[in-house]
Amino acid sequence: MYRLIIIDDDAGTSNNLGNYFPWEEHGFQVMEKFYDGYTACEYLKKHTVDLIISDIKMPVMDGIELAKWLYDQGRREKIIFISGYKDFDYAQKAMEYGVSYYCLKPVTYREIKQKLANIRQALEREKKAELEREPEGEASIKEKQIRKMKDYIRANYRDVTLEGLAEHMKKNPAYLSRFFKENTHLNLSVYITQVRMGKALSFLRDEEFGTIYEIAEKVGYTNAVSFSKAFQKQYGVTPSEYRSRFTTIQEEI
Repeated sequence: MYRLIIIDDDAGTSNNLGNYFPWEEHGFQVMEKFYDGYTACEYLKKHTVDLIISDIKMPVMDGIELAKWLYDQGRREKIIFISGYKDFDYAQKAMEYGVSYYCLKPVTYREIKQKLANIRQALEREKKAELEREPEGEASIKEKQIRKMKDYIRANYRDVTLEGLAEHMKKNPAYLSRFFKENTHLNLSVYITQVRMGKALSFLRDEEFGTIYEIAEKVGYTNAVSFSKAFQKQYGVTPSEYRSRFTTIQEEI
């Protein structure tokens, strides 16, 4: 199933497209709906999708500006513009920035269906070509990249961020997040939490590391409540319960 987002400052258009068109029948799933380009851009800094369906004239950041940002970032998302403006300059700019289609409102069901079929075929061709280009030894290269990411996270677990990791790896943050998930079957945020919780265990075993709040800070949490919830989700007990049980076991030994 390919992923898409819809951007249109007209809530009626956005909701109608998002809620009533049978996307899944055509191999797509609507991930989010946005009402301006800026909010969509902020989402795309942390996520990747396969298709963006967008209006052009929107507040804060219009569709052309969003398409330019994606183009400058070297992103691979396909874009379909659905606009009420029949303007040659818009269409020309759209093509410059790699927009796949420029459709005029009102767009018909048949038109969307045809454009989706074409986009899906293009995505499938690209995926096939990418697999065919993958050279021997690619698996070991991926393993080295994953190991490098994990080493960085373990060394910087307290204040690691996706942006910092991406800068270290010299990769796009959204690409890096997807790369990690595809090759470890774990969300990057889940792995970071696992590393932090593992460190918390060792700190809790040693009373020299102080209070729960102090340990929370040591593993990157500014809020002890959030830390306790994360710890309990990971291990089934609160940090205080774990420390108490460990101390009891040590005394019995």
